[in-house]
Amino acid sequence: MLNAFFLCFTKNPSPEHLLIEEVGMFTLLLLPPSRMKYVLTCLRTICENDEIIIVEGYGATETCGVACMTLIGDVEGGITGAVTCGVEVKLVSVPELGISLEADQVGEVCLRGSRCTKGYYKDPENTAKLIDADGWLHTGDVGRWTPNGALQLVDRSKNMFKLAQGEYIAAEKLESVYSFCPFVANIMVDGDSFHSYALAIVCPDVKALRKELIKGFKSSGQPSRYQEDEMSDSDLCYDKEARKFILIKMNKVGKERGLKGFELVKSVHLTLQPFTVENGLLTPTLKLARYRARLMYKDMIQRLYEEGELVH
Repeated sequence: MLNAFFLCFTKNPSPEHLLIEEVGMFTLLLLPPSRMKYVLTCLRTICENDEIIIVEGYGATETCGVACMTLIGDVEGGITGAVTCGVEVKLVSVPELGISLEADQVGEVCLRGSRCTKGYYKDPENTAKLIDADGWLHTGDVGRWTPNGALQLVDRSKNMFKLAQGEYIAAEKLESVYSFCPFVANIMVDGDSFHSYALAIVCPDVKALRKELIKGFKSSGQPSRYQEDEMSDSDLCYDKEARKFILIKMNKVGKERGLKGFELVKSVHLTLQPFTVENGLLTPTLKLARYRARLMYKDMIQRLYEEGELVH
């Protein structure tokens, strides 16, 4: 919902050289290549011209502009800065998503103040979802406070994300659909605005998966390499053909249950680690602790995207 942004300007800017480009949820103001090498979301731009001033900020229509902004001369990148006038900011735990301010030192960003909206016009239902009884606007963003008191965004608490082409994915909906696949025991669907497809982390029903893979080999008259004495459960989870098999079966279920093309996951990682309350991947109400799951599988998700689409 909210926007993090870079604002870059020079002492004598040329309007014809400025280009505004939307990249995911971030708005970037790009200068010509002669003045700037790169603009990277959530990272400081590497500049060749020392007259360029860069400020990072955070705000939304609901806050009538900027809620936080870095100071001119602040050289630390990846933060959205200090709280501006007319706004209060606090972080709160989100137990149903496994986000604990006390344990993780992160929480959902909430805003309140004279500059914040009082609600949506003639829309009490969505107003109640956005603003609590004490007047705090719940952004759906996860942040932390830096040692010098600046706000740093680290994640989203809501179960939605935007793909590179602009389509929104409701992760919880996809997880519910894919759970009907007989080979899926636990699943997390994830993605971001830098890639055009979603992917999944799946704890499979290894016994059922192995049985089906062996059955496939028997029908072809070939000896199966998926017998337990030939391949361990761990090796099976990393076997590319096994991953392709379960992904095809998952997407068959997805299509049968009405998922659109952009909603179908294009890669999957199989793990033997079940999602439980004890290991922190489920909340006490048995919902996916999405923030912690993302942290745990952050590197694997990156590797899946580097590998590319598993099926086309």
